[in-house]
Amino acid sequence: MASQVARLEERGQLERRPHPRHRHVQELHLTDAGRDSLRDAEAVIVDIEQRIAEKLGPKKAAQLRALLDEVADVVREA
Repeated sequence: MASQVARLEERGQLERRPHPRHRHVQELHLTDAGRDSLRDAEAVIVDIEQRIAEKLGPKKAAQLRALLDEVADVVREA
């Protein structure tokens, strides 16, 4: 996690700020560049999801979503 935060900081997409009450705590905040990158990534993901749904068709796409929901549940429980 620390290395990912460092990379995002180096790219100017994330910044650390001191916590207003806890002097030993630093908060992480997205910068404008970070928000722009996140928006761009979301657009790419939506496009990919649409392509997958079109390729699979409605029935298989629904099955895939259900299976991925089950996987996500297992990961959350772990």
